[in-house]
Formats: sequence, C-alpha cells, structure tokens
Amino acid sequence: MIGLLVANAAMDLVFIPLDLWELSIYERAESPDAFLDDTLQSDAEAMGVAMGGAAVLMLLIFLVTVVCFCFLTYRAGANAHRLARGLEHDAGWAVGWYFIPILNLVRPYQAMAEFFRASRPRSEGGVPERWQDNAVPGLLGVWWGLWIVAGLLGQIAGRLAMQEPVGRDFTVAKLACYLSVAESLVGIAAAAAAIWMFRTLFHWQSERREEKRFERDEEAARLTASGYALADTCRECGEALVAGGIGEADPANCPMCGAERPARREPTPVA
Repeated sequence: MIGLLVANAAMDLVFIPLDLWELSIYERAESPDAFLDDTLQSDAEAMGVAMGGAAVLMLLIFLVTVVCFCFLTYRAGANAHRLARGLEHDAGWAVGWYFIPILNLVRPYQAMAEFFRASRPRSEGGVPERWQDNAVPGLLGVWWGLWIVAGLLGQIAGRLAMQEPVGRDFTVAKLACYLSVAESLVGIAAAAAAIWMFRTLFHWQSERREEKRFERDEEAARLTASGYALADTCRECGEALVAGGIGEADPANCPMCGAERPARREPTPVA
C-alpha cells in the first residue's frame, strides 16, 4: 500500500511539469504573433499525447490504490473492534462512507478517528478502559483536510478545463492549469499523510495487542493463584477465560471486553 501511495505521489509530481507545459502553450497561443509560431501546433499535439498517456497510467494506479486503501481501512476497523467494545463505526461502513455523497465529507474521518482512539496503547498515553476519551493525533485532521482540498481542487480544475475558450482568450484554461498544479502539490502531501496514518495506526494496534496479551497473562496468573482454572478463550477478543472455582459457576462474561462467554461442557475446578 505504501508503494502505491508513493506511486500516486510520483504521478502527481509528473503532472506538475505537464500542466506547466500546457500553460506555456496557452500563453503562446494568446500571443499576437501566435500565427508565426510554426511549432505551436506540433507542441500542442505532443503535449496532448503526453497528458493522455500520463492520465491513463494515473487512472490505473489510482484504481489499484483505491482497492488497497479500502482493504486497509477495513482491516484497521476490524482490528479496532477486537481491541475495544462499543465502537460506533464498523469496519464495513468505514469503507462504505467514502462512496456516499455528502456523508463522505465527514464520516470517513469520524470512523478513522474512532479507530485511533480505540487502538491507542498505554505506551502512547492511551487509557483502554476509557478509550472514548483518548486523544486523536493532530496529523489525522491534517490528512483529512488535505484529502478534501485535493478533491475540491481536482473537481474545479476539471470543470474549468472542459470550458471552450472564447476566441484566443485562454484565461479559464490557464486557471485550470494553476489549480491542477495546486492539486498535485496537495495530493503529494495527502499521500504522505496517508502513509503516516496507516503506519501509525497499525503500529498502535500491534502494541495494544501485545499489551492485552501481557494483561491477559497477568490476569490468568492472578486468577489461577486465587483458585480458578483457565478454560476457553473469548470469541470476540481472544482473551483467556477462566472457569469457576470449586462449587462456583463460570464467570458469565469475558473479563477483558465484557462479551458473553460461550457455553462450556463442564466447569474446570482446581483440584
């Protein structure tokens, strides 16, 4: 995924000189001496071919990136649900929100922010017992802002580029070139922020899993020392469950996530 995001940023970088090339052609076409410029037509045709080829390559990379981005978003959401309970956004809708107009301006960020809160390990200042109060990294908001701005610039530039020039006035077309360059610069920054986002989130989730494993082992040792025996694991979070002591019923819920424990054949008392 990181390689694809880097490839997208590289294509944005390629489009900057192409847009500037297109801008120079428009400026030459507006010149009073344009009819004397023997190379203007051939340069315009060459620019069109280069733009078309780059656009096709960009589209292919973008489509593959979208698929991988959706997969990683779903994976991040599924991991977050294993680490904490009570999340509002499930993994599937964290992906689906991107494809619903208007809601895709807000909901994807809210889902990702919730996954960050639920995944924040103690080593990063997180409080898993009250994960809803965990802070969200400021760079997450930067990523989302860059994503929105890049999308808006692209939409505006595309609409302006489709307008027919009036005579030899290419003012609108040149504005589209400037906006396209700005979109590329913002897109590069957005790709860098997305790389940070996924690397940070998956790192946090890995650390939180290790913390839960350590906490589980400590709890198991404490319960065993108190006269309980281990039996089964939680279907929700993988937590080791315990059986009741001699003459006692099994605990009804997982001590880590609170999920209802599966039915067992028989308690496992300590002899």
